[in-house]
Amino acid sequence: MKLLIDTHAVIWFITEDKELPRKVKSIIEDRENSCYVSIASLWEMGIKYALGRLELKPNLKKIFELIDDSGITILPITSAHILRGSTS
Repeated sequence: MKLLIDTHAVIWFITEDKELPRKVKSIIEDRENSCYVSIASLWEMGIKYALGRLELKPNLKKIFELIDDSGITILPITSAHILRGSTS
């Protein structure tokens, strides 16, 4: 199964927060599944962290390292993605 994980879910997964339902946690942990997170989610975390609107333990740098080590693939944003979302 291919899964695109949103910002909250990836934070909850990496920090082992109880907000993440057990079923979702087990799906993410299942190495048979391919899990992805958009670089936009990491950017969102960075912006909110810098503005003081997101508290993280461990810090943002460590969160990013944990995501890298987790087996979750970080998806880039390309110009084609931006054009697909534009109205022109």
